[in-house]
Amino acid sequence: MNRTIGIIIILICITGSAQAQKLLILERPGTTKYYIFKVGDEIRVTDSHNMRKIHGGISRITDTSFIVNYLEIIDPVKVIAVYRPLTMLQIFSRVATDAGLGYFLLTGFNNAINKTSPLIDHGTLVASSIVAGSGVTSRFLRYRKFTLGHSWRIRIMDMDVTKH
Repeated sequence: MNRTIGIIIILICITGSAQAQKLLILERPGTTKYYIFKVGDEIRVTDSHNMRKIHGGISRITDTSFIVNYLEIIDPVKVIAVYRPLTMLQIFSRVATDAGLGYFLLTGFNNAINKTSPLIDHGTLVASSIVAGSGVTSRFLRYRKFTLGHSWRIRIMDMDVTKH
């Protein structure tokens, strides 16, 4: 019984990995610089059709287009800019903002419980505002812009191993 279940699991893994996978590739022609987007990745693009920024998770990648948030069908030819998320900067932004506000509130509550005056001293105010301010400021730098044209291009690559 256990052997049969093991064989079934191995067959599912082998056939599941052999299915077609399409990738959205942002590349710099003539160099080895590229970024790969697959289904489920977060992406932000500017569409030349109506000049609006579309962002969200990639729902599906077809031969000629990709779908964002199950709603927006985007043709890669009409994309004029791609914004790639900078993960470490997003993490820093969140942590710094929470740490600055947390330090401010924790010190304030601690001084209120102990009935010390002033409730928030100058050093705490300066330190917490610098940390929280750097976190809020870095929220505007969370994405790197890649303008498509001569230096960058976007393509859809079919990684199907069953085709001959």
